[in-house]
Amino acid sequence: MKGSLAIDVALLVSDSELTLLRKRNLDLLKSYPDGFSFDETHFPHVTLIQRFVKTSDLAQIIECVQEIFLRFAPLPIEVTGARLGGTTINYAIAENSRLRDVHETLMKNLADFEETEGAADSFFNGDEPVRDRDVEIVGSFHSSQSLTRYYPHITLGVGREAIYEKPFTLTLSRVAICQLGRFCTCRKIFWEQALS
Repeated sequence: MKGSLAIDVALLVSDSELTLLRKRNLDLLKSYPDGFSFDETHFPHVTLIQRFVKTSDLAQIIECVQEIFLRFAPLPIEVTGARLGGTTINYAIAENSRLRDVHETLMKNLADFEETEGAADSFFNGDEPVRDRDVEIVGSFHSSQSLTRYYPHITLGVGREAIYEKPFTLTLSRVAICQLGRFCTCRKIFWEQALS
Protein backbone atom coordinates (compact mmCIF):
# COMPACT_ATOMS: atom_id res chain seq x y z
CA MET A 1 0.00 0.00 0.00
CA LYS A 2 1.04 3.59 -0.58
CA GLY A 3 2.16 6.03 2.12
CA SER A 4 -1.27 7.56 2.69
CA LEU A 5 -4.89 6.56 2.26
CA ALA A 6 -8.11 8.50 1.72
CA ILE A 7 -10.51 6.79 4.13
CA ASP A 8 -14.12 7.04 5.16
CA VAL A 9 -15.45 5.67 8.44
CA ALA A 10 -19.01 4.98 7.36
CA LEU A 11 -22.26 3.31 8.31
CA LEU A 12 -23.65 0.96 5.66
CA VAL A 13 -27.25 -0.01 5.00
CA SER A 14 -28.42 -3.57 5.54
CA ASP A 15 -28.24 -5.92 2.53
CA SER A 16 -32.02 -6.25 2.54
CA GLU A 17 -32.41 -2.51 1.93
CA LEU A 18 -29.96 -2.21 -0.94
CA THR A 19 -32.61 -2.92 -3.59
CA LEU A 20 -34.27 0.50 -3.31
CA LEU A 21 -30.98 2.40 -3.36
CA ARG A 22 -29.67 0.43 -6.33
CA LYS A 23 -32.87 1.12 -8.28
CA ARG A 24 -32.78 4.86 -7.61
CA ASN A 25 -29.05 4.95 -8.47
CA LEU A 26 -29.73 3.14 -11.74
CA ASP A 27 -32.48 5.64 -12.59
CA LEU A 28 -29.89 8.43 -12.29
CA LEU A 29 -27.38 6.55 -14.46
CA LYS A 30 -29.90 6.55 -17.32
CA SER A 31 -29.63 10.36 -17.41
CA TYR A 32 -26.01 10.74 -16.28
CA PRO A 33 -23.98 7.73 -17.46
CA ASP A 34 -20.76 9.38 -16.24
CA GLY A 35 -21.80 8.58 -12.65
CA PHE A 36 -21.33 5.38 -10.65
CA SER A 37 -23.45 2.34 -9.94
CA PHE A 38 -23.90 0.69 -6.55
CA ASP A 39 -22.22 -2.69 -6.91
CA GLU A 40 -19.66 -4.89 -5.16
CA THR A 41 -17.15 -2.01 -5.10
CA HIS A 42 -19.49 1.00 -4.64
CA PHE A 43 -21.21 0.95 -1.25
CA PRO A 44 -24.12 3.26 -0.34
CA HIS A 45 -23.17 4.75 3.02
CA VAL A 46 -23.48 7.53 5.55
CA THR A 47 -20.10 9.16 6.13
CA LEU A 48 -19.06 9.65 9.74
CA ILE A 49 -15.62 11.06 8.96
CA GLN A 50 -13.34 11.32 5.94
CA ARG A 51 -9.62 12.02 6.07
CA PHE A 52 -6.17 11.23 4.81
CA VAL A 53 -4.22 8.89 7.09
CA LYS A 54 -0.86 7.15 7.00
CA THR A 55 -1.11 3.61 5.68
CA SER A 56 1.04 2.51 8.62
CA ASP A 57 -1.63 3.80 11.06
CA LEU A 58 -4.50 1.77 9.58
CA ALA A 59 -4.29 -1.08 12.12
CA GLN A 60 -4.45 1.37 15.05
CA ILE A 61 -7.36 3.22 13.45
CA ILE A 62 -9.25 -0.06 13.06
CA GLU A 63 -8.69 -0.87 16.76
CA CYS A 64 -9.94 2.57 17.79
CA VAL A 65 -13.08 2.39 15.64
CA GLN A 66 -13.77 -1.17 16.76
CA GLU A 67 -13.71 -0.06 20.38
CA ILE A 68 -16.13 2.83 19.73
CA PHE A 69 -18.63 0.49 18.04
CA LEU A 70 -18.31 -2.40 20.48
CA ARG A 71 -21.89 -1.97 21.74
CA PHE A 72 -23.54 0.11 19.04
CA ALA A 73 -26.97 -1.14 17.95
CA PRO A 74 -28.26 -0.92 14.36
CA LEU A 75 -29.39 2.63 13.69
CA PRO A 76 -32.71 3.47 12.02
CA ILE A 77 -32.53 6.76 10.12
CA GLU A 78 -35.22 8.84 8.48
CA VAL A 79 -34.53 9.93 4.92
CA THR A 80 -36.36 13.24 4.58
CA GLY A 81 -36.01 13.61 0.81
CA ALA A 82 -33.51 14.14 -1.99
CA ARG A 83 -31.46 17.26 -2.62
CA LEU A 84 -28.78 18.50 -4.97
CA GLY A 85 -25.25 18.68 -3.63
CA GLY A 86 -22.87 20.03 -6.26
CA THR A 87 -22.74 17.38 -8.98
CA THR A 88 -24.54 14.72 -6.95
CA ILE A 89 -28.00 13.95 -5.62
CA ASN A 90 -28.14 13.05 -1.94
CA TYR A 91 -30.68 11.56 0.40
CA ALA A 92 -30.92 14.00 3.30
CA ILE A 93 -31.17 12.48 6.79
CA ALA A 94 -33.21 13.86 9.67
CA GLU A 95 -31.32 15.11 12.72
CA ASN A 96 -30.24 12.07 14.73
CA SER A 97 -28.47 12.47 18.08
CA ARG A 98 -26.80 9.03 17.97
CA LEU A 99 -25.38 9.75 14.52
CA ARG A 100 -24.09 13.15 15.59
CA ASP A 101 -22.62 11.79 18.85
CA VAL A 102 -20.67 9.03 17.11
CA HIS A 103 -19.42 11.51 14.49
CA GLU A 104 -18.11 13.80 17.25
CA THR A 105 -16.53 10.86 19.11
CA LEU A 106 -14.69 9.75 15.98
CA MET A 107 -13.51 13.29 15.25
CA LYS A 108 -12.03 13.46 18.75
CA ASN A 109 -10.61 9.93 19.01
CA LEU A 110 -9.05 9.86 15.52
CA ALA A 111 -7.70 13.43 15.59
CA ASP A 112 -4.09 12.29 16.02
CA PHE A 113 -4.26 10.17 12.87
CA GLU A 114 -5.26 12.97 10.52
CA GLU A 115 -2.85 13.90 7.72
CA THR A 116 -3.31 17.43 6.43
CA GLU A 117 -2.48 16.57 2.83
CA GLY A 118 -3.14 13.74 0.43
CA ALA A 119 -3.10 13.09 -3.29
CA ALA A 120 -4.92 11.18 -5.99
CA ASP A 121 -2.81 8.08 -5.33
CA SER A 122 -4.23 7.92 -1.79
CA PHE A 123 -7.55 6.87 -3.33
CA PHE A 124 -8.77 3.54 -4.67
CA ASN A 125 -6.83 2.74 -7.83
CA GLY A 126 -9.53 1.46 -10.13
CA ASP A 127 -11.18 2.19 -13.43
CA GLU A 128 -12.50 5.63 -12.41
CA PRO A 129 -9.89 8.41 -12.21
CA VAL A 130 -10.08 10.52 -9.08
CA ARG A 131 -11.01 14.17 -9.58
CA ASP A 132 -9.10 17.09 -8.08
CA ARG A 133 -12.39 17.89 -6.32
CA ASP A 134 -12.30 14.50 -4.52
CA VAL A 135 -8.84 15.28 -3.10
CA GLU A 136 -10.08 18.71 -2.05
CA ILE A 137 -13.22 17.32 -0.34
CA VAL A 138 -11.28 14.82 1.79
CA GLY A 139 -8.59 17.34 2.65
CA SER A 140 -11.13 19.92 3.80
CA PHE A 141 -13.56 17.58 5.59
CA HIS A 142 -12.35 18.65 9.03
CA SER A 143 -12.79 22.36 8.37
CA SER A 144 -15.84 22.36 6.10
CA GLN A 145 -17.97 19.27 6.81
CA SER A 146 -17.48 18.25 10.43
CA LEU A 147 -18.90 19.05 13.86
CA THR A 148 -21.31 22.01 13.51
CA ARG A 149 -21.12 21.65 9.70
CA TYR A 150 -21.70 17.89 9.68
CA TYR A 151 -24.39 16.99 7.14
CA PRO A 152 -25.20 13.27 7.23
CA HIS A 153 -26.51 11.99 3.90
CA ILE A 154 -26.37 9.13 1.41
CA THR A 155 -24.97 10.08 -1.98
CA LEU A 156 -27.34 8.48 -4.44
CA GLY A 157 -25.56 9.29 -7.68
CA VAL A 158 -24.49 11.95 -10.11
CA GLY A 159 -27.17 14.38 -11.22
CA ARG A 160 -27.97 18.01 -11.77
CA GLU A 161 -31.75 18.00 -11.53
CA ALA A 162 -33.86 17.74 -8.39
CA ILE A 163 -35.79 14.51 -7.89
CA TYR A 164 -38.75 13.90 -5.62
CA GLU A 165 -38.55 11.31 -2.86
CA LYS A 166 -41.07 11.01 -0.08
CA PRO A 167 -39.69 10.34 3.42
CA PHE A 168 -38.83 6.77 4.39
CA THR A 169 -36.75 4.90 6.97
CA LEU A 170 -33.56 2.90 6.45
CA THR A 171 -31.50 0.92 8.95
CA LEU A 172 -27.73 1.29 9.14
CA SER A 173 -26.51 -2.13 10.24
CA ARG A 174 -22.75 -2.16 9.63
CA VAL A 175 -19.79 0.10 10.28
CA ALA A 176 -16.85 0.05 7.89
CA ILE A 177 -13.54 1.70 7.17
CA CYS A 178 -13.32 2.18 3.42
CA GLN A 179 -10.90 3.57 0.88
CA LEU A 180 -12.50 6.32 -1.14
CA GLY A 181 -12.72 6.60 -4.91
CA ARG A 182 -14.11 8.98 -7.53
CA PHE A 183 -17.00 11.15 -6.24
CA CYS A 184 -15.78 10.14 -2.73
CA THR A 185 -17.57 6.82 -3.03
CA CYS A 186 -16.68 3.99 -0.65
CA ARG A 187 -14.82 1.61 -2.97
CA LYS A 188 -12.74 -0.81 -0.88
CA ILE A 189 -13.60 -2.07 2.59
CA PHE A 190 -10.54 -2.50 4.81
CA TRP A 191 -12.59 -3.53 7.87
CA GLU A 192 -16.24 -3.90 8.75
CA GLN A 193 -18.34 -4.98 11.70
CA ALA A 194 -22.02 -5.73 12.11
CA LEU A 195 -23.79 -3.49 14.62
CA SER A 196 -25.35 -5.41 17.47
